[in-house]
Amino acid sequence: MDDAFAWLRWVEDTFSPGKEDSQISRLNRGGTIKQVPELIEVLHRCEELSEATGGWFDARINGVTDPSGYVKGWALERLSRALVQAGAGDHRITAGYDVRVRGSAAPGRRWRVPVRDPRTGEVRRMVRAHDLGIATSGGSRVVDPHTGEVRDALGGRSRSSAPTWGSPTRTPPPCTPWAPCGPAATRPSWPGRVRTRR
Repeated sequence: MDDAFAWLRWVEDTFSPGKEDSQISRLNRGGTIKQVPELIEVLHRCEELSEATGGWFDARINGVTDPSGYVKGWALERLSRALVQAGAGDHRITAGYDVRVRGSAAPGRRWRVPVRDPRTGEVRRMVRAHDLGIATSGGSRVVDPHTGEVRDALGGRSRSSAPTWGSPTRTPPPCTPWAPCGPAATRPSWPGRVRTRR
């Protein structure tokens, strides 16, 4: 478990635009960054997602790079794969409003994943699954990439897939206004929890 939490801390220390010494913060200031393969992978994938969604997902707005809308799902998927390789095929990982489940909560029982309203925290739906990644967003403004207008009426959105959207092989639905675009420097840090069943 120490390795799992170390991975989540490394991801936050590397990708958080709110941490002054993160690679993303250095990039945004025009500073020197380390050639970290995961950083390059994430930035390339964010570009692909921007193209695939017609700009509805964009990790760069007003000259600021913030891959937070992608990186949590990506980090949870990588952690999930590592847990499977380590023999923990049944697990649930939670980071903020992002959840990754795999296997069973108990023999024959699917995991129960509450889908929460990102603005109120109220549970809107309960999803049961054996292999699922799900994320809810809505704490930031959604900007229409075609008009530049703020689309507050869209409210929070949830997305789910198996494997998670953070998987390098998964492509999101095109041109869907489900994810907030823009910097997340004021968003709170996302605490991680890992639960396994042996």
